[in-house]
Amino acid sequence: QMYDRLKQYHADHQGSTRIPSADTANADLRKWLPNQKSQLGAALQRCDDNGTEPPLYLQEKVSKLAEVGIDVKNSSRAAKNLSYWNEMYASLEAFKREHGHVLVPTEKPEYSQLSTWVYNQQKEYRLYKENNPKSRLTSDLVVRLHDIGFVFERREKFLTWEERLSQLEEYKRIHGHCKVKTNDPELGQWTSKIRREYREYTEGVNDGNRKKLKISSETMEKRIRDLTEVGFVFQAGKRITLPPKHKQKSWEERFEELLQYKESAGHCIVPQSTPGLGEWVHRQRKDYKALKEGKPSKMTAERAIQLGEAGFVFDTRNTNAKAARAAAIGGLPPGVPGDESTLPPLSKNVYRYLPPDTTVAESI
Repeated sequence: QMYDRLKQYHADHQGSTRIPSADTANADLRKWLPNQKSQLGAALQRCDDNGTEPPLYLQEKVSKLAEVGIDVKNSSRAAKNLSYWNEMYASLEAFKREHGHVLVPTEKPEYSQLSTWVYNQQKEYRLYKENNPKSRLTSDLVVRLHDIGFVFERREKFLTWEERLSQLEEYKRIHGHCKVKTNDPELGQWTSKIRREYREYTEGVNDGNRKKLKISSETMEKRIRDLTEVGFVFQAGKRITLPPKHKQKSWEERFEELLQYKESAGHCIVPQSTPGLGEWVHRQRKDYKALKEGKPSKMTAERAIQLGEAGFVFDTRNTNAKAARAAAIGGLPPGVPGDESTLPPLSKNVYRYLPPDTTVAESI
């Protein structure tokens, strides 16, 4: 109905679709047209981003507007909207650099425009998730928001740094310490976030990698001082520190370590507490279990057979499995019962546990 009116207006006004504000009889049409161009333009952009063909109904709408001289994809309004979006996104980046987060307060007048824009992006994202053509967000814009740490669904009231500190001080007054548990309903998530930021900050300083610093050094140093005065525990619980990725050993290097361990110990039952190799062995068992269950896994059939023929213990809960694998490599570790004469070849056991459709290289 609205399009028919637009078409009639186009015919009556010598091919023009520019409706002046003084034309009160067509006020609703004047409002409808730019919304249509914006929504259809965003929908076309999403299809373009995803590499998919626009649906038929979308093509028909675009084609009908083209009949009255409206180029949806290259409309100046869409370009103006994108320009404004980029401007507000830059403001949000500046806010994050200053405050360390993107939770823009709604009660402060100086942030009224930015907070309104943030609220609108959250509304647009809900439409985007529902594949609603009315959403002005494209996949490219969603990715940019995600990269900056945008909160798409705000579920709790934003508290300032000073308010959080007051909560922490109250917690200490009640409990006598600042070792907040992660499941604490008020401070659990916040303290976990603070510890993560502290770790990233200190690692960024030590490595000289400024990209790891998500907030300014001045802001972080002030927060560290505030928390230290309260008695906050920055590192809680046990953490396994892995070497940098460029220093981590490859699967083949770890396998060679396993063979060396076997040569000195006489078996492949490596304690998990063994630095480096113990954690790797534990991970191989988890990957092998995932492979057997048909789940995504880094374990391959070739690797499983290599491990099996080396006498690797895939299931430490099974005493017979320990005995079989240990016996197959020429000896049982102390305390493991077994009879070498009755044990089947190890490689057959490995084949038996692999998924039926698994292919194995002939060279293994």
